[in-house]
Amino acid sequence: MLMLTICCLGSFALTAQTYSFDGAATAIPDNGQVDVTVTVAGTDEDVIGDEFQPAIFVDISHSWVGDIELILTSPEGTELLVTRGLIGNSNDVMMATWSDQGLGFAVTGNSVDIVGSYMAEGGTFVDAFGGENPNGTWTMTIVDQNSFDTGTFNGGTLTFAAPVDPLATDMQEINIAATGNINLTLNDECQGLVIPEMVLTGDFDVDGDDFVIGSEFFTVTVMDNNPANGPIVDGCGTFNYRVDANQPAFEITSGFTGDFDPTGGNITITAGEFTTAIFSADQQTLVLTSQAEVSEPQFFMPTDNVSASVQFVEEGIVSFSFDADILGTNGFNDIALVDFEGNILFELPEGGSQFGGESEKGDGVISGLPVSAGNVLTFALIGDNEMSDEASVFTISDFEFIVLPLEAPVEITGFSTTWGTINAEDKTAPSIDGTPDDI
Repeated sequence: MLMLTICCLGSFALTAQTYSFDGAATAIPDNGQVDVTVTVAGTDEDVIGDEFQPAIFVDISHSWVGDIELILTSPEGTELLVTRGLIGNSNDVMMATWSDQGLGFAVTGNSVDIVGSYMAEGGTFVDAFGGENPNGTWTMTIVDQNSFDTGTFNGGTLTFAAPVDPLATDMQEINIAATGNINLTLNDECQGLVIPEMVLTGDFDVDGDDFVIGSEFFTVTVMDNNPANGPIVDGCGTFNYRVDANQPAFEITSGFTGDFDPTGGNITITAGEFTTAIFSADQQTLVLTSQAEVSEPQFFMPTDNVSASVQFVEEGIVSFSFDADILGTNGFNDIALVDFEGNILFELPEGGSQFGGESEKGDGVISGLPVSAGNVLTFALIGDNEMSDEASVFTISDFEFIVLPLEAPVEITGFSTTWGTINAEDKTAPSIDGTPDDI
């Protein structure tokens, strides 16, 4: 049983403190190990936690990088398995970052470079080192787990920073209130317009950063006979008005709707003869099933393979839950994100790993996986082409996509909905039509 939660949301702040490992150009002995160290001093914080997290960058050249295992040890002696390495990677490139904001575990397998952003396989950095003092000597142990191939540690860094939330807002504090009572002269149509500048007074830049909150951040509603037309006063009289702050709203698509409607052009279903791909009536769930009905097994033939590929048309973050119930000795499921050129950005299980045994169950949550325009996220269920009374089932639910704004939206603090009164009067001079009769 596999239970997994991966949170990929965020990156590191620009104020990160970075320290370089000693031992650049150190040879990695064949079927041996070497330690490289870095001494950390003078950090902004003296305790590791959610707001001060470690991350490492590693640059290694090796004729078989799948041999490499990395272990990070803190000054207090706590160890974290960064990557265990898997046999079968003949490429010689390892230039990768490991952090709690990584995109899953390092993808390994034939002809796959270990390049990108990953999570440590032994757990999170915060869980391993949380509460410890970051200052002191850190050790990274580089293990070559097999014979006949060697490499070189070219360099690496250890960074401490607070993660940056891509959905963070620009917090702006104000200290303002509504003018209690105002008089308004109506126009010839017996209407008037109430704008925020007329009814709000106070400090619009409490933090003094020269960003002054303007009228576009407020909505005025006049509670007359027609409040639906907002700031417009209709007719004479005394009316209450309300001022609300316009708080940021992100563009969120929940379920397989909108750009991800299965009838649109951004989802592609590829289904073999003995498979199904069914969206629920409310389009919140996708269920892939595979049940071979052939009398003679033909392993890895496409007759009981099914996949759903989701293409993204803009930058954002995607989250979803999955549940896999795989039957047979050769069936497996796979979740993969690739870019427009076909490079693997994220994959789960690693390398589309095949389950062992008669059956396998697994579920988990992927939260905040960054995607760009042109990226394709594929959910695949690979059958075993063996007859079975039951089907393998791969369920995707809680699918959510959030569009990332070009810049952090402004969020107003120190303000709550405020009220006031308007006295609307018609000051138009009376008109005389015609000449009055003589009396």
